[in-house]
Amino acid sequence: MRILLISSLTNDSGSGKRLWSIARELGRLGHCVHYLERAKKGTKKVAQNVVYHSSPVIASSLVLEIFVALIYNTVYCLFIRADIVFVLKPLPNSCIPGLLKRVLGAKIIVDVDDLDFEYYEQGLWKKIVHFCFNYFPPLFNKVSVHTDALKDYMIKTIGLPEKDILFLPQGVDYKLFAQTKKDDHLCKEMGLEGYKVLIYVASLGITSDLNYTFKAVKHVIDRVNNVKLLVIGGGNQLDNYRKMAEDIGIGEKVVFTGYIAHNQVSKYMALGDVALNYYEPNEANKYRSPIKIREYMALGVPVVCNLEGDTYLFAEYVWVFNSLDEYCEQIIAALNNSDNPKVKQGQTFISQNYNWETIAVDFEKTLLQLI
Repeated sequence: MRILLISSLTNDSGSGKRLWSIARELGRLGHCVHYLERAKKGTKKVAQNVVYHSSPVIASSLVLEIFVALIYNTVYCLFIRADIVFVLKPLPNSCIPGLLKRVLGAKIIVDVDDLDFEYYEQGLWKKIVHFCFNYFPPLFNKVSVHTDALKDYMIKTIGLPEKDILFLPQGVDYKLFAQTKKDDHLCKEMGLEGYKVLIYVASLGITSDLNYTFKAVKHVIDRVNNVKLLVIGGGNQLDNYRKMAEDIGIGEKVVFTGYIAHNQVSKYMALGDVALNYYEPNEANKYRSPIKIREYMALGVPVVCNLEGDTYLFAEYVWVFNSLDEYCEQIIAALNNSDNPKVKQGQTFISQNYNWETIAVDFEKTLLQLI
């Protein structure tokens, strides 16, 4: 098959990582894949049978950047032959080119992996994004989702028939994470030698809830010697979180990596003794399917998290909390029970159910039926 994947977002977003994983695995299966996204100048991605294209990031104007991406993607769509077009998120800079390819004979799928409008405060942007999420999906041959909550939204709110919805689980590059070992030199370089290390992985933007984790970690540091928090990832809120750590008195015990390419993230994660995550219980997080939880578990590290989004799927393999006090207690419990058998059981569960290699094989069958 000739497959074109179009991302609405930049290359460093969690959703972008999902799309690139799909592209990489379809290429590995022998298909001719073209991949389009917004990316900083000089960004290159290489995978078997995948041709990478990008439109520029324009720091001074998001609106201009999206418009330029729309032009780039439309031009590429005119010249790239494709049987299938797979679009990430129902937004104009990816959907309009995708719809053009439908007119030209391709089958088109839009992947709805979040309800992005729920992250915005009330205002024009929220209204525009909300409109796009309601308007574009019915125009596609199929809509893919990765949680039951999103499937219900598409059926009950958008009015899509169930037959037009594909379930495409959130996966991980299992081998990459399962085979990554702790790098003692990197540990020393990051100032973590001799410490028990808590890790938190995220794109530090509007979807991050790191402030709550800071509060829990402060309580842990007050009770347990030699603990540091390693925050892995960058984003437009990075400086704000640095200041926040200083303001609550844990600045010296928090290490920020800044932006790390996704294929390098696992070696930083392998420095951790316990992995953390918190999502605020709200409408936006109800629909999430966090990659990081799956990556933590694939790595084989104890995970402490609350059960928002689809993390209920992993409840028996992680340390669960429902309050700030419980968060602190569960971190300490996980630090003291790293050899608990549920960690290994969770790693096996991810291998069997959320490995992109096996997910892609099933997805390939779906695509072949579509054309």
